[in-house]
Amino acid sequence: MNCYKHHEIIAVSQCKGCGRGMCPECTEQFSVPSCDNCRVQQEKTIKGETRVVKTKEVSSVLLELILTVIAGLIGQSFMGSDSISSPNDGPILSAITKCIPFLVSAGFISGWYVINALKPKQKPNTIKVTVTRSDDFSGCLGIILKFFVAGFIGAYVLPFRTVYNIYRIFK
Repeated sequence: MNCYKHHEIIAVSQCKGCGRGMCPECTEQFSVPSCDNCRVQQEKTIKGETRVVKTKEVSSVLLELILTVIAGLIGQSFMGSDSISSPNDGPILSAITKCIPFLVSAGFISGWYVINALKPKQKPNTIKVTVTRSDDFSGCLGIILKFFVAGFIGAYVLPFRTVYNIYRIFK
């Protein structure tokens, strides 16, 4: 069998995709022997998979940002800022106190995402052993506890996570 590209040279290997003969020069171009057609197909597949992953990541980031804004607006409407500020506050302090209800309630979403990211993930080929623990976030009490912990964590994490999510959209 001769090389598919250099017809006068004897083939020393075959393309892993289609089985065409390849000479030493063509074989040494890549770590896995593949002809031009198969290499182009592989690149198209890799780019397509990357595009799908990017689309999923952007949609999850946008969902988080939208939920954060909605939670902030709901918190702003329920808590208001009248109970926090006083008439003697200056303009800067008054502006800050008007933002606090929005930031606190919007922080719950970021805190929730951070808590979920901190949970250990199970490895694919392992057996799950269920052990009852008091620090597990399961059940109604666990969800309420997780909600309050998310609020405290989110108050600190919200600005950083928002900047990071905007970066992830445009990278």
